[in-house]
Amino acid sequence: MLKFFYSSILPAFILLAFTACTNNGRKEITTEEIMNIHRGMLTIDSHADTPLRMMRPGTDLGRKSDPRERGGKVDFVRMNEGGLDGIFFAVFVSQSDRDQQGNERARQEALRLFDSIHAVTDRYPGMVELALQSDDLERITADGQSVIYLAPSA
Repeated sequence: MLKFFYSSILPAFILLAFTACTNNGRKEITTEEIMNIHRGMLTIDSHADTPLRMMRPGTDLGRKSDPRERGGKVDFVRMNEGGLDGIFFAVFVSQSDRDQQGNERARQEALRLFDSIHAVTDRYPGMVELALQSDDLERITADGQSVIYLAPSA
C-alpha cells in the first residue's frame, strides 16, 4: 500500500524519530541514511498555488528559482533535488460578482490556468508528466519523472 508523506515534514519527522531512539541507547543514524529512507518513499505535496505564478512572464519551472527573488517555492529542479515525487497544482481563481459576467471571467481564468499547466508539462517531457489518475504516480516516478496532478479549488 502506498503511503504519501508531505515532503517538507517527512525528513524532519524521521530525524526526530531516530533522535528519540538514539536517546534510548539505540544506534545513531546518519543524514545519508535518513535521506535513503526518504528517497525510498513516494512523497506528495497535496497543494501548491504554483499555477498562479506560472502566469507571470519569465516564470520557468524547468530552472531552479530563488524564492527570495519572486521565484516561488516550487520548480522541477528543486522537486527532484528534494525527492518530491508529485505535486497537486491548485487551479484557483477568485470569484468576483456571481453573475453571468463574473462566472465567465472565472471560467476563462481557470481555463488559462489549465492551459498553462499543460504547456509546462509538455515543455519538459522526461522531467514531469501530468497524471490523470491516481495510479499514474507509480508509473511516472518509475520513469524518473515528477508527477503533476490537477487540484481544482472551490
